[in-house]
Amino acid sequence: MTIETKYNIGDRVWYLDTESEPMPKIKELFINKIVIHAQEKQTYIAYNCYFFEIWDLVPTNLKEEHIYKTKEELIKSL
Repeated sequence: MTIETKYNIGDRVWYLDTESEPMPKIKELFINKIVIHAQEKQTYIAYNCYFFEIWDLVPTNLKEEHIYKTKEELIKSL
């Protein structure tokens, strides 16, 4: 089995945080772990990313389709 990921550990990526108040916010993240779940007929890839939020390192897990290589790519997707 060969599994290829779109991003690598250490990559800088962009994400639209829809949980931000009062409105969604574009955030810059860095990938520090790639988690792959492979079952019989399905493979799921998640990226453990972190960003700096007020002096704290905040990790989050995101699916490949929710992160973008550039801020411009993210904006075009909206």
